[in-house]
Amino acid sequence: MSISLKNIIVLSFSLLTLSACSKMQVENRTNGKFQEIISNPWIAVQKQIVVPAEQVRVFFQNGQPIEAPALNLYIASCELKLNQLLPVEQNINPGKFNIVNTTAEESSIVQMPAFSANLKYAANIQVAHTPADIKRFWRFSLNSTQQPHVMHMICRGPQDFPSDAKLPTYIEMQHSVGKYIDLHLF
Repeated sequence: MSISLKNIIVLSFSLLTLSACSKMQVENRTNGKFQEIISNPWIAVQKQIVVPAEQVRVFFQNGQPIEAPALNLYIASCELKLNQLLPVEQNINPGKFNIVNTTAEESSIVQMPAFSANLKYAANIQVAHTPADIKRFWRFSLNSTQQPHVMHMICRGPQDFPSDAKLPTYIEMQHSVGKYIDLHLF
């Protein structure tokens, strides 16, 4: 049986369409199972959060706000991102933020330089411009009529090799934001 290019394209488009319709799932980690994100997820900011002047992000790790240089890249973290850089502090007040879009993404962290020529040929591998580590992360696009300046909550898993990097679990995300934010994904 011969498959034409047209059939391959139709099949590929169908699979892409079906995967786009499936719901996102987050690992719970209390039992290692994945749960579907509800159709109208949201977060609740429980305490006022201050974003420093000349910044658009506030980072969280181990239940506390933390400055970016102090982040431990090998444990989960979250951040809230604003839409405008201002020369003054900005507040994120307690309230509900609807999650209007959820994506699972990844980004390269470090590029490995090429090994010396002798080592490269001895090992018979090509490693120039290969990402050494990546982070997988959830991007939750937020909407609040009271606080439209808050755009996203981004939660990153531990930095690791591409084959080992994982999205943060629900428990890791909630631990990162602590008592500042409640996640309502399930």
